[in-house]
Amino acid sequence: MDKEHRISICICSGKGGTGKTTITTNLAMALVNRGLSVTVIDGDIEMANLSIYFGVDKQVQMTLHDVLSGLVPIEDATFIHPSGVKIVAGAIDLERIEGTEIGRIGEIIKDLATDSDVLIIDAPGDLLLSTIYMTFTQKVLFVTEKHRASITDCSKVIHKSRILKKDVIGVVINKVTNISKEEILDIREKLFSIPIVGVIEYVKHLPDMYVSEMKNSQPSIQINKLADRIQEIMKAGEKYDVLEQVDKGIDITGKMLDQLKKEAGV
Repeated sequence: MDKEHRISICICSGKGGTGKTTITTNLAMALVNRGLSVTVIDGDIEMANLSIYFGVDKQVQMTLHDVLSGLVPIEDATFIHPSGVKIVAGAIDLERIEGTEIGRIGEIIKDLATDSDVLIIDAPGDLLLSTIYMTFTQKVLFVTEKHRASITDCSKVIHKSRILKKDVIGVVINKVTNISKEEILDIREKLFSIPIVGVIEYVKHLPDMYVSEMKNSQPSIQINKLADRIQEIMKAGEKYDVLEQVDKGIDITGKMLDQLKKEAGV
């Protein structure tokens, strides 16, 4: 795809357990199935599990943590999944997680920003880290469940995105059972009237990669509709400078981290 129409997306939820990583995994695969090149970064520094969802945790040797620690270049930590999705996985063993410095994450994202048509960051269920990752991408997609705690936490991340003036794709309501149109409208109202771009049903024993393993399931159909929407955004003529956005994120994040160190007396 024309480099001016590349797109970067941060997928956030505000809390763990919403199924955000499952959404990330299947959306990446759906986009690759449309002929797009896709890179996914596991942004969860402490509780990474993207490689598990892609079924390659035993095969991944080098991770984002190794890059952040300065042990290897980003190329060595980029794993190509059989589907074609490029994965920058996080470490799942405690030894490599401890002592990881997130300060270099902006430069790493910059190295990856022009490597694919679509760059997706799977942000952790953490308000601060979600905010940091949002600064690096042009678009944001939110994932929530229908219950109050999930909606409340998601609203906090959306509030941060509004302060940052981010361009929002919409909200996916995940793992749904028995939801009415009125409930969907109520959730939208609670989330600053952001468009609901997917309502994914809870399906018992749903595989992690359901887009390829259960192609006709309701979740797969919804994810494919979302992939179509993203592809339409990319084709609409709106041009993005992915590197410019990353540079902005590096500047904003640097100031945020400096302020946090100052408050901590470091």
